[in-house]
Amino acid sequence: MGASETVIYKVEVPANRYDLLCMEGLVLGLMIFQQKCSAPMYRRLIHDDMLEVYTRPATADVRPFVIGAVLRGITMTPDRYQSFIDLQVLFVYLCKFHFLG
Repeated sequence: MGASETVIYKVEVPANRYDLLCMEGLVLGLMIFQQKCSAPMYRRLIHDDMLEVYTRPATADVRPFVIGAVLRGITMTPDRYQSFIDLQVLFVYLCKFHFLG
């Protein structure tokens, strides 16, 4: 039985680079590093229909800070949606052990 022809790469992600934990973020990071594309420029837009996020006082005892965002102009395909959910689950997992550690 011969050795596999498949190349497997091990990528170590620094603790402060959560954007590299999903396939899309890793690919974008590599493309920027190789200067095949430029880094995205994010900006805050002011809309007439600004939304507000409210929390109950009981929630503030557990989660004193809340951040919200509205993504406009994107197409949420089933694959993108699943990737988004997977990344959220990963964040919950990481935050749980960060909090416990």
